Amino acid sequence: MGTINAFSSIDLIDFCIEEAEENNNFKFYIDFRYDDSVHWKLYMIKPDITVIGSVNFTQKGLKFIQDMCLYIKNKELYLDYLKESAEVKALDKVFDCKNENFNNELKNIEKTFKIQNLVKFKLYRFKFGRLFKKRNST
Repeated sequence: MGTINAFSSIDLIDFCIEEAEENNNFKFYIDFRYDDSVHWKLYMIKPDITVIGSVNFTQKGLKFIQDMCLYIKNKELYLDYLKESAEVKALDKVFDCKNENFNNELKNIEKTFKIQNLVKFKLYRFKFGRLFKKRNST
């Protein structure tokens, strides 16, 4: 379970969706509430392992340069987070990947990413064009 901002790779999301479809023991939830969402990422492995932290599943994130992640083997902590995660999963805009609302939210995210990337591309092209003109004029 993690915030949509944590999953910046559509390929990773697709992988997790496929894994959840093939493996009934694998559950994949995304919190689509943006600013109201939890920032931490939570991974729970039966019977007693809790992995929690702010690390994103990106190459940079998994190098642990800016974020951290804790691996804790403790049954009581596992059960506490199991209860807390059930409360979060019951909130509006927190969906299991098998929920039809998940796909609708994901389509909105994909559109947003495409728009953001197009804006970034145009900004970079503009800056590069200005830099190129300055170099040619000197």
